[in-house]
Amino acid sequence: MHSIRVTAPAPPGMHPDLPANMQMFAQLLVNGNIIQQTGAVDTEEQSLEAVTWKMKFDCDLPVNIPNFQIAIIRKLGSVRILGSVSLTWDEAFSFGQVHKPYKMALTKVNNDGPSLNMTVAFSVVPVPQNDYSDIPADPSNGIHVFSMIKQMLQETQQGKPLDLHQLCALHTNVLLLTQNSRVRGKLANFLGDICFKQWEMAREAATLDQAVQAYGDAIRDGLTDAGSLQDLSVALFQRIEKCGDTGDIDRCIAVMEESVQLTSDGDSLKSARLSNLANCLLRRYQNYGALEDLDRCITLGRHAIKCSVDGDLDQAANLNNLGTALDVRYDKLGDLADLNDSISMRMETIQLTPDGHPDRPTRLANLAASLLSRADHLNDLEDLNQAVVLGEQAVNLTPENRPTRAFLLSNLGSSLMSRFDQLGNVDDLSRAVVARREAVRVTPAGNPSRPTRLSSLATSLMEQFAQCAQVDDLNESVALRTEVVFLTPDGHPDKAGWLANLGDSLEKRFEFFGDLDDLHKSLALIEDAVNLTPDGHPSKAERLSNLGSSLLIWYEKLGDLEDLNRSITVHTAAVGLTPDTHVAKPFHMNNLGASLTRRYENTKNIEDLTQSVMLKQKLLELIPESHLKRGLMLSNLGGSLLELFKDTGDSDHLSQAVTVNMKALQLISDGHSEKPAILINLGNCLFEKFEKLQDEQAGHEAISMWSQAACSETGSIHVRFHAASIWAQYARKTQDPSFMKAYEVAIGMLPELAWIGLSIRDRHLHIMQASELVRNGARAAIVSGNPELAVEWLEQGRSVIWSQLLNLRTPVDDLKEKHPQLASKFLDLSVQLEKSGGRKMDLSETDIRLQSDADLAHRNAHERRKLLDEIRTLKGFENFLMPKKFHQLLAAAQGGPVVLLNSAEESCDALILLSGINEVIHVPLNFQPINMGDITADMGSSNARLNGIREGEKSREDRLLAVLSDIWKGIVQPVFQALAITKPTKSDLARLWWYPTGSLAFLPIHAAGLYGAEETFGSKVSDYVISSYTPSLSALIIGFEHASKPRRSTQLLAVSQPIATGQVYIPGTRTELKYIQQAAHGKIRVVSLDETTATPDRVMAEMRNCSWAHFACHGVQDAGSPIESALLLANDSRLTLAQIFQLSLQNADLAFLSACQTATGSKYLPEESVHLAAGLLFAGYRGVIATMWTIMDNDAPQVAKDVYDNLLGTSPPDSTRAAEALHFAVQRMREGPGGKSLLEWVPYIHVGV
Repeated sequence: MHSIRVTAPAPPGMHPDLPANMQMFAQLLVNGNIIQQTGAVDTEEQSLEAVTWKMKFDCDLPVNIPNFQIAIIRKLGSVRILGSVSLTWDEAFSFGQVHKPYKMALTKVNNDGPSLNMTVAFSVVPVPQNDYSDIPADPSNGIHVFSMIKQMLQETQQGKPLDLHQLCALHTNVLLLTQNSRVRGKLANFLGDICFKQWEMAREAATLDQAVQAYGDAIRDGLTDAGSLQDLSVALFQRIEKCGDTGDIDRCIAVMEESVQLTSDGDSLKSARLSNLANCLLRRYQNYGALEDLDRCITLGRHAIKCSVDGDLDQAANLNNLGTALDVRYDKLGDLADLNDSISMRMETIQLTPDGHPDRPTRLANLAASLLSRADHLNDLEDLNQAVVLGEQAVNLTPENRPTRAFLLSNLGSSLMSRFDQLGNVDDLSRAVVARREAVRVTPAGNPSRPTRLSSLATSLMEQFAQCAQVDDLNESVALRTEVVFLTPDGHPDKAGWLANLGDSLEKRFEFFGDLDDLHKSLALIEDAVNLTPDGHPSKAERLSNLGSSLLIWYEKLGDLEDLNRSITVHTAAVGLTPDTHVAKPFHMNNLGASLTRRYENTKNIEDLTQSVMLKQKLLELIPESHLKRGLMLSNLGGSLLELFKDTGDSDHLSQAVTVNMKALQLISDGHSEKPAILINLGNCLFEKFEKLQDEQAGHEAISMWSQAACSETGSIHVRFHAASIWAQYARKTQDPSFMKAYEVAIGMLPELAWIGLSIRDRHLHIMQASELVRNGARAAIVSGNPELAVEWLEQGRSVIWSQLLNLRTPVDDLKEKHPQLASKFLDLSVQLEKSGGRKMDLSETDIRLQSDADLAHRNAHERRKLLDEIRTLKGFENFLMPKKFHQLLAAAQGGPVVLLNSAEESCDALILLSGINEVIHVPLNFQPINMGDITADMGSSNARLNGIREGEKSREDRLLAVLSDIWKGIVQPVFQALAITKPTKSDLARLWWYPTGSLAFLPIHAAGLYGAEETFGSKVSDYVISSYTPSLSALIIGFEHASKPRRSTQLLAVSQPIATGQVYIPGTRTELKYIQQAAHGKIRVVSLDETTATPDRVMAEMRNCSWAHFACHGVQDAGSPIESALLLANDSRLTLAQIFQLSLQNADLAFLSACQTATGSKYLPEESVHLAAGLLFAGYRGVIATMWTIMDNDAPQVAKDVYDNLLGTSPPDSTRAAEALHFAVQRMREGPGGKSLLEWVPYIHVGV
């Protein structure tokens, strides 16, 4: 027998015995014994008319077996026979001889079973005979089956585990008995009892599935008495409760209904059956939210109590169940009568439950839960304390090994958490965390309650984080809630809640760290939770409110008013769905008020602000005086009242704003993560009072509030940095003596603001707000007579992300020598963090994993921070990787003067470092900073290397002439005078490095001078010095350090790419490559890559091998995402700044970027040098030739030729002469025949050593 094909006339799911996704297998039975079995298979073919399963058998049938059966069995959790056929050996032989398949209809095991057809393929071959002589007698007769069931029942009652395969085989033999007989039904029911008891012993879901099948087969065979129906309903309910299979719920209720109807009122089992039906209706309500199910559940529960005998244990169970249903209806409707009724029921339950009864601890815990709800409703501390006492009693009465202990610990944790919310006693919070952690520990994997307990622990940890700001609590909360989501299958009624909770934790983590991945995932998860929550569900309002809060944060980050409007819409719906008596009502109102205030700030619609104030005033009537969150609510009201004062000028609003914020501050505990935000709000109100009412004391108090917020050890870094910023701003404005301290605190926060655990993209986003503060701080230090400190601060606030990358790559040789294990761990974490910095956020999907790349980066950043703190406690390592002091930064000037140009609010200054002089030369500048982001765009409106003259070039050149003249007079001449650079020269020019900040970073300082009719020798920078730029002092120091190290022989990578989609054709790149090869011939090896071979991978590989690199191609600056700025390579591929970040080139020396805008940077990140030239510098190159804007394709080859002819004219080649080589190449462009225009030669610059 080779194969079997089974066909059903209708697709799976059309018949209850053929569910979707089922598998099918076949068994060969001889004398009722299983001789061979196929593997289970999925459907092979499917159409609207039929579906087919094909099973491979390859089984020999010896001649001495006259009769056999083929059974067809379904598998989906449990297994069940669908039908069989009986055949003789002669029939099989005859079909095998003619190689003709045998087709027949299966004999059904039930009259209402599916109609199945089977085709069997036979063949006749001579094989060694297996005579099956040891096959026992036919077990499929009723007496034998009954005997087997009786034996298994006895073994089960003795606690002996049975093999599931035995139970499945016995089930098959039962169904092979005479069809649809009551005897067969009774045997199936007995088998159901065996399977159910086996499930109770081992809790294996497949055994419970088999019990459901057996009980169902008993009923199909006519065993429809109330008891048999009850057996099936109990098994179905257990599958719903313990395995989360909600697809059974309607069937379960229907079977229970029938069982109850068949049970007379005088029957002693009536009460239990009514109670079971009530429980199932409660479960369906919890799944789908139909209030009629809940009302009927309570009605049936009361009927069950009436039917029970007063004082017996069944009555206690029924009272307990009714109490649960009343609690649920209270949660939905907020009717205190339901809650009081529940408490009465539960108290009576306790009275009926004797000491020592195994259910007494659970019932004590249930009473505690009901008292807890009433305490929340009435703000009744007596109920709350009683709930904690009862919860503790329940735990203490329960042995360590009792399965209910986890439930009791979890309930105790809830009571402690609620008391913490009321009283703010951190000891209660700590005890709640301990109880819930222990509940998780004693809940085994696979237990259906484990997700709930994990989630409860996560909630406590979130609150502990809010109180103590321990990031480990926050990260553990995210990890726990992620695990909960993974443990819960799609379609589970709790899935929406778990998604919402995870979204909340990710949102809080975003607020603390600023990782946009967290924010994106949070919003997507909360939206999914809302969509999965049906209307009428008790949690719908809460989830809508959470969504509104997420949309508000999204608006604050991206500025899309549509997000804000939608936030208000969903918040309004949440408030409307929540009765005034519900404990969540004030929180929903507060959230709506926050969104309305934000919209007022955008649109200045006073109605939004007035409504916000009214909501926040009303919610204070709903929230208890002692509630932990009352302080936050008061502070939010104060913020709206302040805005109302600014709009109306009514001083009463300002007085109220100050008053409520002071009350808020009194209510918030020290160390609470929200305290800095409340301090800021109060400071804002007090400073407004100072400015409008000339109240000097209020001004001093405002600065005190901001300074406390900034110096807080808890709270979001973004909130604390904001506090430090406004502290510094207004302290300087009012000449408060704390202004220098304010700048010191703020600048010290920069590494935390651009936290190394974030992606580089996110770090750039957060550091953007710091640029002006750092420059104003430097100006303050200068005014205070401490220009050396100004230099230190400018360096700390300049190229922060680049400095972090250098920090990650810093050798730790001393640490390796003295503490090798610490050094190894530190370097490993640094490498991992460097790799994770380049991760991207994919907005197209929400990637939720047990440990995402962001989670891993966060963990590594925290571990590295702790390790860094540990290293700094070691003798000799106190300043390990600390920011450099001024005396260390002076090393940047070893090759020539370094001129730091600081552009602050009210002035510009030059700070000059000179080798051998241990102080700063300060030069005040009479220069107005220009928005050079616009000038750069004007000078080169295209990213492309251009072939010809651009339209409007004359007007651009006129403007550039004026800019260069202003720079010469306002910056260069005062600097040269301070340096005593007075004599122009055409040879032996000195080197000078420019270090511009703010909008000065976009100025072509190297080209400053007087041109045209005013031009004379000595009227421009290039007549005195050779200019270079540097993104930081540290970059120069590292470049000089590398100069002293031995290097391998010079090799040059030359990349030519004239073609790129969307860009003009630049044939000059090929000429450029030819010139380079000619200049290098016989001197250094050149590795040439062109438009077919210059792929990013190949280019990066050669960059590791070659110390020099030349790129003749298109370059693009991405204004929206600067780290995606790129060189365009072969086949429209890109070598991006993000990829360059990842390179660490030990042999790199010189790079020449003969492409457009490779040193332009971003006007939003002027201090960060986010351009390709800086990227190559930090990747390891000591010097880079680059361009500030568009260059001409016919100029580039000649510039490259002149540079390389100069550099390669000495042996060995010296890359430190690159700036000089470029200087003379540009001079030749400017002064040669038909001299080039300013627009053509000014863009070329040198960066680095």
